[in-house]
Amino acid sequence: ADPTVEVLSAATPPLPEVKLRTNPVVDELVFEGPAPVGTTPATAQLQVYRATGQLLDTQVLDFSAGQQTLPFNHPSGIYVYFIQYGEETFSGKIVKK
Repeated sequence: ADPTVEVLSAATPPLPEVKLRTNPVVDELVFEGPAPVGTTPATAQLQVYRATGQLLDTQVLDFSAGQQTLPFNHPSGIYVYFIQYGEETFSGKIVKK
């Protein structure tokens, strides 16, 4: 057997994208992610930063229901988020009204 084929066939497919459902936001963040299947983890690590780079918040997201809602009680402005979900990292901006 060709060992290259074995390694490729054992590779885990990439996770579907994790994304912020509504943007701009008012007072809560709703993230959508894939519900865990097989070895896909149920939780992800969220970090929210100000546009200046200052870390504001770190949370654990639970995608066992396919989405997670969190309060977002920060002033109006632009923020950046990073989500570590398994081996994947997702990022985007948050516009707070």
